[in-house]
Amino acid sequence: MVTYTATGHAEPHQANGPTGSLPLQVPLAFIDHHESTGAEGSRGYIGDLSTYHSDLLTYYSDLMAAAGQSYAPERFAAPRVTHTDLLEALLARAGSRADHFDVAVLASAAPDSEPGFPGGYLSQAVPGAGLVFAVSDQGVSAPFTALRLIARTMPEGGDGRALLFLLDQSSVLHDGPVRPQLRVEYDAASVLVLDRSGGLGRIRLDSAVTIAPENVAEHLESRLRTVPASGAPPALLGGYALDGLLPDAPGRDIECAAPGRPASGLWRLLGTRLPQWLPTGRQVVLADYDEESARLDTCVIDIPARSCQGGPSA
Repeated sequence: MVTYTATGHAEPHQANGPTGSLPLQVPLAFIDHHESTGAEGSRGYIGDLSTYHSDLLTYYSDLMAAAGQSYAPERFAAPRVTHTDLLEALLARAGSRADHFDVAVLASAAPDSEPGFPGGYLSQAVPGAGLVFAVSDQGVSAPFTALRLIARTMPEGGDGRALLFLLDQSSVLHDGPVRPQLRVEYDAASVLVLDRSGGLGRIRLDSAVTIAPENVAEHLESRLRTVPASGAPPALLGGYALDGLLPDAPGRDIECAAPGRPASGLWRLLGTRLPQWLPTGRQVVLADYDEESARLDTCVIDIPARSCQGGPSA
């Protein structure tokens, strides 16, 4: 391990210039990642030991038939990790940093493995819980949509704290095709604590742009040129969907996330690289791309120079 419901595709903004940036930003106080082995088991909200109740199995059988999907009982009987399981693990890692939040958002690129109540669990598990909702059905854009919503939703008063949970679970209960960029291979999740007292940097959110795949590298290279940097050139981290689309820029620190974690993979990569950048500070562009909608999301995190004793999550 490393340390509901807004759905549908929001219309991306067309960029008038190389950045197309919105006046939205959020402060990052803590970031961590969890990889589940499945050995801890599910919380089992659906029947005994996470076995689906017979009534639910009948319901899903009828539902899948109506959608032209075949019902496979073995898929529903297989072990699985739920969004609630992932939340529980992340809350244990965040500790009191998650308490007394104003707003929390659960973002995922793939649906939960059972119709549980992760938002309700979060509201009950955290002292001083505020508003909880989720973003889904937006693929790899979900984390960026969630950040924009948090930036617009977090009140000026209150505790000034927001939580973002990026959830990937690997169970697939249907036999329909799944696009490679959205295929979940790991039960994994990341948490970002966005707190006004945070010292890991400020995330400045750009507008999403509609852009053809062949133009993505040029757009990102242009975005890198607009980022002010007093020391090392800005770095670029991309989601796995950008594999093969990132610019070839010698001298630039450019890296693509590994496959299998469409929601959390980019942010896992950011958490992994933070210890390297914190001692001197760094400007980092984060990007992900949904090829089906031709939507490119970007943001810039301004990482200040600071001691990294206690790790990047401190």
